[in-house]
Amino acid sequence: MKAGFGRASLTPEVGRGTGGYSICAPFGQGWWGRLTASALVLIDGDHRVALVAIDLHAGSRWVAERAARILGWKKHEILLAGTHTHLGP
Repeated sequence: MKAGFGRASLTPEVGRGTGGYSICAPFGQGWWGRLTASALVLIDGDHRVALVAIDLHAGSRWVAERAARILGWKKHEILLAGTHTHLGP
């Protein structure tokens, strides 16, 4: 079995809309912390899976499907979960 881990920044530019509370604070005005995507990939022969956590309001089927298409993977091989922050896009 092979395993790998990676992390990438998802922090948008200042001024982007937020993924919630848009009535109270519709646009970001700075950063308290950085938003990231973290992934653990496990491959065992012909079997593979990517477990991905993203600092977004919610997980997105569109994001997982696009990642699968880019990687040449099947959709069910990518499990994506949003951390449910209301202060990111």
